[in-house]
Amino acid sequence: MKILFFTQNLPYPTDAGDRLRTRNLIEILNTNYTVHCLFFPKGRRDIKDIPAFQAICPSDLKYTIIRSTKKRLLNRGYNYFTDPILQRKQVLIRLKSLLADFRPDVVWMDYLFIGQYISVIKSQKIPVIYGTHNSQSDLTRQLAQSKSTFILGLPLRLMTFLHHWHEKAFFNQVDRLVCVSNRDKNFHQAFVSPEQIVIIPNFVSLARYDKVVPIKHKFAYICFIGSLDNIQNEKGIKCFVSQIWDIIAARVENIYLFIIGRGAKEDYELQQLIASRSNIEVYDNVPSVIPFLKGALVSVVPLLHGSGTRLKIIESMACRKPIVSTTIGAEGLGAKDGRDIFIADEPKDFAEKTVKLIHDEKLRNKIGESAYRFVKEKFGFEAVGNIIHQMIASVGAE
Repeated sequence: MKILFFTQNLPYPTDAGDRLRTRNLIEILNTNYTVHCLFFPKGRRDIKDIPAFQAICPSDLKYTIIRSTKKRLLNRGYNYFTDPILQRKQVLIRLKSLLADFRPDVVWMDYLFIGQYISVIKSQKIPVIYGTHNSQSDLTRQLAQSKSTFILGLPLRLMTFLHHWHEKAFFNQVDRLVCVSNRDKNFHQAFVSPEQIVIIPNFVSLARYDKVVPIKHKFAYICFIGSLDNIQNEKGIKCFVSQIWDIIAARVENIYLFIIGRGAKEDYELQQLIASRSNIEVYDNVPSVIPFLKGALVSVVPLLHGSGTRLKIIESMACRKPIVSTTIGAEGLGAKDGRDIFIADEPKDFAEKTVKLIHDEKLRNKIGESAYRFVKEKFGFEAVGNIIHQMIASVGAE
């Protein structure tokens, strides 16, 4: 079976959760099917990453990259609001060419605003699977509401409308809509038939994590991982630094916080927050977060907004690391508080549970091993791969 995988997301380097999910999906598909990827990166950072992608992309992966020609600020602003709606001529040309030359049996469309191309594919009587990474309009709505004034939240409110229009206009045209969690499935069922929706959770290759050697640091540290390009990560870590970190640092001698994520050094407000704190280190654009996770005592996930499920938690579990998370950070995973993870929503409680894990090595190991068993059973390549294969087989049989 031949699959055309069409996405706006470059999967290498995997320095953000959305890229990691895309990479894992491609790796599973490329192992079992004949795959050709069509990448349409449009953000400035993604376009700059094309050389890095070409350098580390697996040699057996066949792909085509469409390079955006819109460079000026005015054009970028225009695209920001029209991407969920309009087709791009250069994308149409390349997509139609691949449909004719590659002749896929299935097209898997993955993340983010490419629903407007579904009709082109369906006109060729080719089944379409559309992969979501979250309920995007609901997430954007949460972020708009978090702004201190209506005016500051106005661009996000407009994007919420456009995202929801995109979801309602296009998602009911597909053969299967892939959601990450039950919450996202319930959200999309308002405008997509439940029979079309399949839950494929975030997942990881445990073998990849077992082989990695942890980094070494002169002091013990806890870590936060997540792209600061992502607003919920940005708000979460700023809240952690301003409300929680000082409590932890006062209770634990010589402990450091590592903030690891794309864009972390470019965030002026975050840099101002950590300027007076010598026990915080920031790492931007690292080749892999895994060595940092492997060397940490605890992984913290202090998110206040979100949808889908957090790959940062699944990755931490794959590294056998105990995690302290907010309820919304751990949402959708099914991990048990006190067994696989620690849940805390109040700053003082979050700090107390983190300090408890730092001080108690036996407890850290116990929670870390339980987390590893949990992620192996629920979110490993084998378990999720079976769901993917069954879905593709059912689409092909219709």
